Amino acid sequence: MSTPGSKRILIVEEHDFLRQALRRWLETMFPECQVIEATNGQQAMVTAEASLPDIILLDIYLSGMSGLETRACLKAILPTTPIVVLTGYETEAQYVQALNNETGIYVSKDRTTELRSTLAGLLSYQNNPVAH
Repeated sequence: MSTPGSKRILIVEEHDFLRQALRRWLETMFPECQVIEATNGQQAMVTAEASLPDIILLDIYLSGMSGLETRACLKAILPTTPIVVLTGYETEAQYVQALNNETGIYVSKDRTTELRSTLAGLLSYQNNPVAH
């Protein structure tokens, strides 16, 4: 449950089961945050513009508009919002492609410890940017 002024995390994941599991995990790990969902790139852009999330978790593999295409559009709407690109496949080619497209932050879906520390760091920075 979120409180007024709480941080917002947008999940962009087309698979219902994975999106709901990620939502439950985020609500457990970061109960102070409001979790918002989108199922595809188009919905992500509309939702991001309406909700102004503090962090976006974006699956790299989306039908229609890919995760990397969606990321570029989201960056045009919210240029300073951190986008964490998620993938279920950890291959060098995907990593290089993500970096070449300037994703910046890239985490495998099965590395929950890494995802938790990445999000905690981003939320901490947003709460106290001068200390970093």
